[in-house]
Amino acid sequence: EAARDSGGLQQQVQQLHRERRERDEALRAQRERANAAVGENQELRRQLRDAEAAASAAERNLAEYRDTRDREVAAIWEAVKRLDSEDAFKSASLAAVRTARDRARAESRAYFHQLQATRRELNAVDENL
Repeated sequence: EAARDSGGLQQQVQQLHRERRERDEALRAQRERANAAVGENQELRRQLRDAEAAASAAERNLAEYRDTRDREVAAIWEAVKRLDSEDAFKSASLAAVRTARDRARAESRAYFHQLQATRRELNAVDENL
């Protein structure tokens, strides 16, 4: 009877060892998943910082461009006013002003679209957090 009890105890001990190994493995896998999630979170935060910096730079560039464009357009209009009395220069000056205005509008739209794209990128990174 003692041998039978000893064999039963040995099986219980082996079962407990198996269960412990299984729990240890499950905990190890859970820890690996948690570490991977932390790494992914850190990468997403880095991407968010980069996107925020890009958005800020794009906004500064757009503001600088608009200031420059406004000064150029104002200078052109002043030149047009001075030339207004000279018919020979009037149509050429107006064409130059229109061309400059159209170019400035196109560039402004391009900067605006760049800013929108950067903002969309920032929102996408923000949503991934």
